[in-house]
Amino acid sequence: CDFLLARDDNFVSKGSVVYTIEDVPPLMWLAGSLREWLERMVYFNGIEFAMCPGEIHQLPDHDRLPWIRSFSQLNPKVKWFEDK
Repeated sequence: CDFLLARDDNFVSKGSVVYTIEDVPPLMWLAGSLREWLERMVYFNGIEFAMCPGEIHQLPDHDRLPWIRSFSQLNPKVKWFEDK
């Protein structure tokens, strides 16, 4: 797997951070900008919850719910993080 800082193309806006495999279109949008993604990585001690979805439900609501909302806006078809 690769993390990609995207360029303008048909799939992703310039500056977005996405998760992809080889040269296929992005599988998941991780953040709208590199800054946003890095700030989140620092805040969550380097954990990218898109890569370990089961861990998100261990967070308190004030951390979990905004993360899920943000991820769901970027990836409306991905249902892994529906609040339980």
